[in-house]
Amino acid sequence: MPSGLLTLVLVVVVIAYLAMGVYGAIKLYHHDNPQFFWSVSSAFWLFLAVGMVRMSRIARTITVTLMWLVVLILPFGVADPENLLMLWPALRETGGQHLRAVAIPVVMFSLFSLIILGKNRDEFR
Repeated sequence: MPSGLLTLVLVVVVIAYLAMGVYGAIKLYHHDNPQFFWSVSSAFWLFLAVGMVRMSRIARTITVTLMWLVVLILPFGVADPENLLMLWPALRETGGQHLRAVAIPVVMFSLFSLIILGKNRDEFR
């Protein structure tokens, strides 16, 4: 039985994976010609969610890798939003302010999750 903090991390991560999987499925459904990327992306996120629910060791490894990428890459986008403003012109209206409002909690949760997933690595089979 996972501890309280591990349960919290698992619930949030599984909800995020399910949301990304459903988003990919919706994008796949609304295109006239189904794109390979959305089908693979949707399947990846949904299988990763199932793996985290079953507490699979490979799902934990992939999650830890993705969280390290978030921790290492996302702050660069916040520190230098000009590059992101070129990619997403919609961010120009706010000057990237809401990017900071989203990125900081995501990075903080990723760091917290890395600690919890690292401390409870033996609970994954």
